[in-house]
Amino acid sequence: MLDQLLMLQNKLIQDSGFEEKLINEILEFIKSFKGTLLYPRVIKRKFRIDMKNTYIILNELVKNDLLTIAYEIYCSECDKFQNDIYDSLNEIPKNICCEYCGKDIDIMKDAIVVFKVKNNAG
Repeated sequence: MLDQLLMLQNKLIQDSGFEEKLINEILEFIKSFKGTLLYPRVIKRKFRIDMKNTYIILNELVKNDLLTIAYEIYCSECDKFQNDIYDSLNEIPKNICCEYCGKDIDIMKDAIVVFKVKNNAG
């Protein structure tokens, strides 16, 4: 596991161009989300990095089996998240109405990528 994390750290440094210290801080921060959801914008804001590099880091963690991709549905009409999290786009029902305002939700527009942090993360 330690070798895997070291290889991951080196890959992230290479791909993002960030210093080792920042990558270590991000990896340490992500550990605090074990078993819960992590929103990309949380990483972006906390570490003041752009979304491109945020996704480089998160996608590399998915490849290394520390995170999984999930989807949350957001109503753009009333600005509220729905209560369900889906593990794949295929799991999302074709017709969803907002549970708060009743508007039909366009899942192709209103599905938000979130990440589940696995319990083995770090």
